[in-house]
Amino acid sequence: MTAAPLTPTVTKAAAYQALVGDLVLCDATFASFVVTLPAQSQAGDQVAVKLVTTASSHTVTVLNGPVTASTLKIAAEEKVYQSDGAGTWTVIAGDLSLTQLDSRYAGSGLELLKAANLSDVASASSSRTNLGLGTAATVSATAGGDLSGTLPTPTVVKVNGTSLAGLATGLLKNTTGTGVPSIAAGSDVPNIAESQVTGLVSDLAGKAAVLAATGTATLSSGTVAVADVLITAISRIRVYVQTPGGTVGAPFVSAITASTGFTITSTSVVDTSVVRYEVVSY
Repeated sequence: MTAAPLTPTVTKAAAYQALVGDLVLCDATFASFVVTLPAQSQAGDQVAVKLVTTASSHTVTVLNGPVTASTLKIAAEEKVYQSDGAGTWTVIAGDLSLTQLDSRYAGSGLELLKAANLSDVASASSSRTNLGLGTAATVSATAGGDLSGTLPTPTVVKVNGTSLAGLATGLLKNTTGTGVPSIAAGSDVPNIAESQVTGLVSDLAGKAAVLAATGTATLSSGTVAVADVLITAISRIRVYVQTPGGTVGAPFVSAITASTGFTITSTSVVDTSVVRYEVVSY
């Protein structure tokens, strides 16, 4: 059966008893009101209700006898109802302009509200299960396992069941296979091979070769020994008088002992000058 075309009514702003074939135009700018669907109808009869404009959260409630068939809350919202011929009207179509699906959609009863905690869906328990929440209605439960405190801001107090507070101070060691932590002992620290140490010393010596060392020494009877464990047989050293003393001569490096130091000697055996030395390279 093809329904007859619907006829727009004069815009209604108060309670209205709809007739079969009506397209009831509603203006809820000043107040909410109801539109009642026909009590007598044949199967296939239709009535449409459209909320043309509204303000201050006013609505239009569509009644099917004493029962609410639906409520129109958003401007430009429209619903089409069809009768089964036995007194029941069913929504078979609806229209809502996409331009209306903005902040005004809030409060329409079709959105999920945070404060409702899923009580605004058909089955809160099924929804929580589908969301992977189990039976938890909130996340303010006490944390368990390796966590302490209250969700959602717990504190980690254990690692794989081992209490961190119960461990001594030290380096934390992982146990292969179990992941259970413990404090590392000396035997857990790998030994450094002698070849690695030798290589390290050689590398440091190479870097020291580009460095320069300087200092002062005071001659006694025209000579003084200077200790320097980095000195080598091929080290280059400059010496000169900084503060004259005694009978001043010409200072020079008279001997080098690798890894021990070097000797500064003056051409005057009664030279007591303070001499400055500069190790140009090691």
